[in-house]
Parts: sequence; structure tokens; C-alpha cells
Amino acid sequence: MKTIRLTLALILIACITISRAQGTWSQKAYFGGVERSNAVGFSIGDKGYIGTGSDQSDFWEYDPLSDSWTQKADFAGSGRYYALAFSIGEYAYVGTGYDKNYLKDFYRYDYDVVLVDYRG
Repeated sequence: MKTIRLTLALILIACITISRAQGTWSQKAYFGGVERSNAVGFSIGDKGYIGTGSDQSDFWEYDPLSDSWTQKADFAGSGRYYALAFSIGEYAYVGTGYDKNYLKDFYRYDYDVVLVDYRG
């Protein structure tokens, strides 16, 4: 009986410890670009990317190992907001959104090359 109580106590302590570790925040390097809203983001491998938004066309890469931001190739399309982005394997896709009008174009990001027009 004492073994069961001890086991349950250890499980409870482990659960409390694990639950406290979730949802914690720590400050990282400041974003290198200008402020913006309605940007898109995606990840490729272990790096994160953010760009466009508020009529911006620049793209930035975040490297968590060095905790640093690096400006990458500008977005090949017009600056836009409310666009969408996703990644599959080593490529990311960014498209649609608004500038002054609804946009239907789509682009593929080819790692460290450029964002190229992708119309299928």
C-alpha cells in the first residue's frame, strides 16, 4: 500500500512539474524588420520565416540556434497583407492576399534563392 501511495505521489509531482514547464515564454532577439501587421510565417527545417504584411515585401529568417534574424530575398510579388503561407519539405508557398485589390498569384520560396512566381 505504501508503494502505491509513493508511486502516485511521484506521478503527481511529475505531472505538476511537466504542466508548469508548458506555456512558458522567454524573450528572444528583436525582429530585424519594420513593424507590420497581417504578415505570413512558415518554417523550413529548424528555421522560421516571416514576411509581407502591411504592404511590405521583405522576408526575414529566424535562426533559433544563434537567436538572430537575417534578411532574405524580398518577396517577388507585390507587397500584401492577409496572404497565406505554408511549407512542404524544403519549399514554402506564399500567395493570395490583398494590396489594393484581391490577389490570386502564388509563389514558391526556394530556400536561399528567391521567391519565384509559381502558376502551376
